[in-house]
Amino acid sequence: MTFGGSEIFLLVTGSILIIAMIIVIYYYFSSKRKETVESPKYEMLKDDEQK
Repeated sequence: MTFGGSEIFLLVTGSILIIAMIIVIYYYFSSKRKETVESPKYEMLKDDEQK
């Protein structure tokens, strides 16, 4: 089984996209960023309670 140029291109491109998504998910959901990510949600809830 041999791969042509287009198959190799799709394999490399797909692999890069999967790796990028894993990095983004890890960065966004890491425990040390949780407070930074969650704080706007709690600010909006406080604003709703005050109205």
